Amino acid sequence: MKRKKVFITSLLLILIPIVISVLSNLFFASSIFISLIVVYGVLLIFLLPSDSFFGNVVDYHTKVANPTFQSEKKKLHLNQEKLEDLILFFVVLFSLLITLIIFYVKATHSA
Repeated sequence: MKRKKVFITSLLLILIPIVISVLSNLFFASSIFISLIVVYGVLLIFLLPSDSFFGNVVDYHTKVANPTFQSEKKKLHLNQEKLEDLILFFVVLFSLLITLIIFYVKATHSA
């Protein structure tokens, strides 16, 4: 059941930006690829795992305030929920990369 949920969520994370980009193209006469890149970029920002990237910054500021502070060693525990979040993050990242490659190839061949 969990795999089905992750698959459906991944499919929605791929298809909804495409629908938004097509609607944006119809209403605003903008490029589908540019709006698709923007939507995937925003999704990527919101899907960033918060605990893994900003932990060192917090430790640095704590160390500045309290020089005797010793941070505990961080261990990476991948439970089911974190694994699903990482899968969704990489699905959106892969979709963004594919869109950027297609946009680049189309831009270089049309010039």
